[in-house]
Amino acid sequence: MKEMVHHMNNNKSFSVGMDFKHVHKTISEHVYETPLAFLRENVQNALDAVRMQAHSDGKDSSDASYEISIRVTTEECIIRDNGIGMSADDLRMYFWTIGASGKRTDQARAAGCVGMFGIGGFANFGICGDCKLVCVSAYH
Repeated sequence: MKEMVHHMNNNKSFSVGMDFKHVHKTISEHVYETPLAFLRENVQNALDAVRMQAHSDGKDSSDASYEISIRVTTEECIIRDNGIGMSADDLRMYFWTIGASGKRTDQARAAGCVGMFGIGGFANFGICGDCKLVCVSAYH
């Protein structure tokens, strides 16, 4: 939870909190129409990563050198891509921070990224018992 502090005129401050379970339930019921929405959100993140990498390379994202593989079993879902990747700071600032998005930049728009609301990574909570991200980024 990101803590925000508000300073009032008499120099007192208070923290703004969040009821994570309630927010998760609300978003899950009103944004994600099916428990499988987490799969769509993660595939969309992979597509956006490939689009960003292709744009950075000056190529089209349909170039055969860009790959996304998806494997789904009853026990796990593995999505791999050779997109732009995320640094530790990217993960902290965007993927694990609800409402934040690294896809609101001019570069992301030019690349054709679709995600921008900052709730895609949130779809994993409540669905996945474990969520493991392995990220490699040559640029970060």
